[in-house]
This record gives sequence, C-alpha cells and structure tokens, in this order.
Amino acid sequence: MRSKAVLSIIAFLAAFGISVALTPRQSKPGFAPYASRGGCAKTETARRITNLLERDIQYGVVLDRKMSQLRQNGYSRDSETYYVNFARLTNEYVTASESIDDSDLPSDFKAAWREHMKAWRVQADFLNETSYDAPRKRSYGIGSGPGKSYSEQNNEINNTWFETLRIARKYDAYIPPGAY
Repeated sequence: MRSKAVLSIIAFLAAFGISVALTPRQSKPGFAPYASRGGCAKTETARRITNLLERDIQYGVVLDRKMSQLRQNGYSRDSETYYVNFARLTNEYVTASESIDDSDLPSDFKAAWREHMKAWRVQADFLNETSYDAPRKRSYGIGSGPGKSYSEQNNEINNTWFETLRIARKYDAYIPPGAY
C-alpha cells in the first residue's frame, strides 16, 4: 500500500514537471522591460505614443541618476559646480527628448508633446543663462529679468506633461511606470 502511494506521488510529479516544461511561457506585461510594454497598447497609434513616453521617461531616469551621482560626489546644491552641472545635465535631457520622432503621431498629441518640450527648453535655457550668475539669481530666478521663475517653469513642465498624458490616454496608450 505504501509503495503505491509513493509511486502515485512520483507519477504525479513527473507528469506535472513534463507539463510545465512543455507549456510555453509568456511574461506578464507588468514585468516586461520598457521597450516591450508598447505591446500592451491596443492600436498602432497607441503603441507609438507609448514608445515615445517610455523613451522620454528613460531619459528622465538617466538625468535623475546623474544628478544623484553629482550629489554623492559631494557637491552641495549651493555650489557653483552643482549648478553648472545641473544646467548641463538638464540640457542633455532636453536635447535627447526633443530628438524623439513624433512625426507619425496624432496632431493633438504632437502639439501637447511639443508644448511640453518647449517648457523644458525654456527651463534648460534659463539654467544655462543663470548657472554662472549670483546664487540669488540662480535660486528660482529672483532678479533674472522678465521671464518665468524656476518654480513657475516647473509648474509649466508639470502641467504640459499631464496634458500630454491625458491625450495619450485618449488614444489608449499605455502610461508607463514613472510617468507620474
């Protein structure tokens, strides 16, 4: 009797192992790398929008990583070197994101995306112009002239980004993690 039970368990485990080995495996969308998440989108337009969002977010992750490294290297936010590098890294991010091809995307999404990039460009230019100025001018644009302050620029960037995401959702694009 005991040998039958052991033999049954062995037979069950062997059958289960064979079925697992022969069953094709598919990764879950939530665990797929950024590049393949566009597959979650329902239409070609949604996939193209998703891919643009993913590339932009990847560029933002690179910017954040480089800024963290800058702080880990001992540069305080009040140092001239920090601001010069902050301006340079922001400009690198903006240049990379501006280079993303949006020519085959719907006009309303394209307009929102370009407004978002315009807001980033304003901030990058502001940082480039003020990175060598007195700390008071660097700090949120006080005394920097008729343009928007740094905090106003950040608000503009956030507002244009949320508008871009709103329109992306209209086309059923997948909104990647890190978008908010």
